[in-house]
Amino acid sequence: GGDGGGGLGGGGEGGGGLGGGGLGGGGEGGGGEGGGGDGGGGLGGGGEGGGGLGGGGDGGGGEGGGGEGGGGLGGGGEGGGGEGEAEGGGGEGEADGGGGDGDVEGGGGDGEAEGGGGEGDADGGGGEGEVEGGGGEGDPEGGGGEGEVDGGGGDGEAEGGGGQGEAYGGGGDGDAERGGGEGDTDGGGGDGEVEGGGGEGDADGGGGGGDAEGGGGDGDAEGGGGEGEADGGGGDGDAEGGGGDGEADGGGGDGEAEGGGGEGEAEGGGGDGEAEGCGGEGEADGGGGEGEAEGGGGEGEAEGGGGDGEAEGGGGDGEA
Repeated sequence: GGDGGGGLGGGGEGGGGLGGGGLGGGGEGGGGEGGGGDGGGGLGGGGEGGGGLGGGGDGGGGEGGGGEGGGGLGGGGEGGGGEGEAEGGGGEGEADGGGGDGDVEGGGGDGEAEGGGGEGDADGGGGEGEVEGGGGEGDPEGGGGEGEVDGGGGDGEAEGGGGQGEAYGGGGDGDAERGGGEGDTDGGGGDGEVEGGGGEGDADGGGGGGDAEGGGGDGDAEGGGGEGEADGGGGDGDAEGGGGDGEADGGGGDGEAEGGGGEGEAEGGGGDGEAEGCGGEGEADGGGGEGEAEGGGGEGEAEGGGGDGEAEGGGGDGEA
């Protein structure tokens, strides 16, 4: 356990701590969380089929193997993903009610601040260099990934949206209270979605790729998200308030309960055994990625702080 060697092994926890990994073999299919922490990855083998999150953390990537089948994200994390999280946003290291990799209420992925987002995001911040309510790369207030609009998120996620099946109350894998897809924010969605956010590059109420208000991913409805999500929907044809793949009202990732999250999470639950408001890897209420304090962040982030010395409202690397 701890750092390096790992906790349980085949099933519960594998690599262990930072570098080696969080959880390994277990979960459904390939395991719960894999590579682990910073460097090695956040979540890995697990979820259903290919796994929940993959490379993960900082460096290795955010989300990888899985969700259902083989999906989820890939490179991710700092230096690989998590870019474009807006207020309440958070690609990997979700905000209030977040999820991602060990995110708690107000927590985030790896060093996310309260209401933070990606990895080292500030209050309402997002991926890398996001402003308050900002997102990916130089996005405006409420912006997201790359030029997202107000209410934007990860890669243009919209309010009420949902990344990959994450809706308000929805949740993919390891989502927090009212969390979303994979480390989504309060009412968030797929990947770095904002509050009620959506898929990738969605506008207000949008979804998939640069959709307009009421728009979505690919023909998503108002409040939609990822790809063909319904009102309040998320991933793939999810129902109102739904999330991952055909989640029910208030549902989440894979048959989550109302307000649930990842995989069989309880109401307000999260990814893999997360407590209400909790997130990725056993973080405490108000906690964050890996030992983050309430409102705290990954690596010495201050309240509202972010990745590397980000100021309140700051973001990735010294963002204001």
